Amino acid sequence: MAKASPIRRGAQERCLVFEELTALAEKLVKWRAAYEQQMAQMYSRQGRVFDFVKGLRFSAGLIYYLRERLSGTQFEVDWGQVVEDNGGHFSPECDVIIHERGYCGRWNGGKTDQVMDFRFIKRARVIAVISCKSFLRSIVQEHRDYCGRMKPYVGKRRLWMFAECVPVGRESRLLEDAKQAGYEKCWYLYSWDRRNLRDRRDECLWEDFVRTIEGLGASRNRAAGS
Repeated sequence: MAKASPIRRGAQERCLVFEELTALAEKLVKWRAAYEQQMAQMYSRQGRVFDFVKGLRFSAGLIYYLRERLSGTQFEVDWGQVVEDNGGHFSPECDVIIHERGYCGRWNGGKTDQVMDFRFIKRARVIAVISCKSFLRSIVQEHRDYCGRMKPYVGKRRLWMFAECVPVGRESRLLEDAKQAGYEKCWYLYSWDRRNLRDRRDECLWEDFVRTIEGLGASRNRAAGS
């Protein structure tokens, strides 16, 4: 994947655009370091946070970020599944669905104090789907299979991947492998040095993500004005 051209945003605009991504990275990096330290003590009897819960926290953080970035558009962002327009078939679980306003079903456990918010979105309303990964070490058959299973529901629309982190030194290879597997785009929040328990952040990659998201609203505004 080609990197975005050098950032031309002013310093204050850059802070505004990347503020929540930076905050999300800083929160998750602390947990990543603690997890690595715990795993180094293989025989410790202490428990640890379930991988599923950590992954859900990352995808939820991404949803909140996207809702802010798309707040001026007609798009909504949710966790859920895509439904064929006739209601006969359901997609695999989608960590993040960017879609036109509205949904055909919702599981949220109640009207107040929800502990989940899972929505069913008609295929015709889907704009993009993002598959979230925690620590993406390699592109495996499971990722390729997901692309194949999502094809009937995303079609020519956008199927993307966003990882919390990738290993230092494998960034470019993983982005290219994801593209070869069928994902139109792939990003990561930070790369992770397991030996030194340190992270690296690539704002050029973040910029490509932000531009892509901004482009969704811009393209829809142009279509509406035509």
